[in-house]
Amino acid sequence: MIQTQRLIIRPFQEGDRNALVKLLMDAEFMAFSNLGAFDSEGAHQRFNQIISFTSKGFGKQAIILAESSELVGYCGIEPFELNGSQEMELGYRIVSHQRGQGIATEAALAVLAHSSIHRLFAYVEELNSKSIRVLLRLGFKKQGECIVNGKSYQLFEYDCDSINTQSPTELTPLASSNQNLH
Repeated sequence: MIQTQRLIIRPFQEGDRNALVKLLMDAEFMAFSNLGAFDSEGAHQRFNQIISFTSKGFGKQAIILAESSELVGYCGIEPFELNGSQEMELGYRIVSHQRGQGIATEAALAVLAHSSIHRLFAYVEELNSKSIRVLLRLGFKKQGECIVNGKSYQLFEYDCDSINTQSPTELTPLASSNQNLH
């Protein structure tokens, strides 16, 4: 578990299944996802995949507001295929009514600070300018384009050996942000 001033970032648990499955089926929550909103079966399969990754020491983690205990999204690191190689990618997704408050930036910074991975990527649709700003703010550098599941994305890389030393609470929240990445 990781805790910041506003957030608790922890592995998903079986008790989170209904809440996350509902979010995974929500088109607004899944905006800019490479797979789109899931149907019920697909959402349950994705939840199981998240739990499986967690048991291996990585994966998307629940973002909980410390003040209200509300599940507001996820953030974490998972494997993905890039040019035929297995790489690790940072992804995050925030519920629409909590976007624009710096939650994605705060959660991602905390996850990065607790990661031991030395090479990390993120990919995002070119039209998702808000998430691109989050990545740049975190210190990711644009590397060009990549294809994931047959779709073109902007590719960003993070130098994990020079983690931003700025604490998450020192970051100014973004004014308005979709804050959705995978």
